[in-house]
Amino acid sequence: MQWRREVDVFATTRRRTPSSTPRNYPRRICLRRVLVRSLREYGRDNQAPGCPERLDPEFYSYVWRWPKHHRERTVRRLAEQGAHVRRVVLTTPREAEEFLRRIG
Repeated sequence: MQWRREVDVFATTRRRTPSSTPRNYPRRICLRRVLVRSLREYGRDNQAPGCPERLDPEFYSYVWRWPKHHRERTVRRLAEQGAHVRRVVLTTPREAEEFLRRIG
């Protein structure tokens, strides 16, 4: 799956960054955003060249299962980055907006 490779590449490249800001939103928010984006952008090539937006039940399942099946691995990878990495976990869109306003 193309999107799984992209997720793994993202997780790998994050190891080299001086800060990490994962968003830990409730799954209903994540799934709603993915579904809305899929419907709004259907057929367009906005995400990656040669990878048009489509309706993908497997990806929706991945998004829904992520907190229980994949979150721990991501947390572990972030911990492997070392003590020098600043970590900020955002749990709501409002927190993300506030964080961006403060650093911006």
